[in-house]
Amino acid sequence: MSRNDQSVPGLRKADFWTGLVLVAISVFMLVETLGYPLEGSYAGVRNAWYVSPALLPLIVSAFLILLSCSLLATAVRAGAASAALADVTPRALRGHAGAARDIWIVAFVLGGYIYCLVPYVDFTAATALTLLTLAAAYHLPTARVRKAGLAVFACAIAAVLLATFAAGWRPQPRSTGADLRDLAVWAAFLAAAVSVAWAAGAPERRRWRRCLVVALGTSLILSVVFKWGLLVPLPVEGVTINTLDAARRLLLLR
Repeated sequence: MSRNDQSVPGLRKADFWTGLVLVAISVFMLVETLGYPLEGSYAGVRNAWYVSPALLPLIVSAFLILLSCSLLATAVRAGAASAALADVTPRALRGHAGAARDIWIVAFVLGGYIYCLVPYVDFTAATALTLLTLAAAYHLPTARVRKAGLAVFACAIAAVLLATFAAGWRPQPRSTGADLRDLAVWAAFLAAAVSVAWAAGAPERRRWRRCLVVALGTSLILSVVFKWGLLVPLPVEGVTINTLDAARRLLLLR
């Protein structure tokens, strides 16, 4: 971002475009999720709505819509809509390359998370990697840090897609292959953490630790709440949930 873009009006214009992109993504996600069955009978077993696999993406997409609409409304109230639309000219777009880049980063990371990671790998690992990538890109906003985090994230997405579609590797749940696949995503998380720490340098080490805690804590809490609090099956319950479930059973046996 240029210095002018860091002013309040400049940030509000960026909020307007970011809100529009997030609304479009979350609405598309909600429409796709509405095609999932919320209840019904399967193999003689009645499925209740509160344990439907559609509940998690419904809640996530609904919250995304609310938050993105709130961001959009704040920008519109600040008068950023007309200013943002007035900037849609070739000359103005060249002057706002930073804001456009941020929008594309968010779209790329969310798209990769929703369509490339969540359907195929451990939900907790995929969420932790995604949150670390976004947190590092915007809490440590330097080009070097951004490139380091996005490079690892892009490599993780490419590896998952190549293994799933090109090689046809789709291991059964709770198998050794599934555990290795999920551990590879956790290895990508560690690689992202190390590369971001190296790119940020010692002066930003405190912010880096904050990003790490937020990414790990949020993904673990979200998984535990949905799995055992709301009794909602996660999209892919891999090595993380299996390990937590084993630890939970050991604690209950004591």
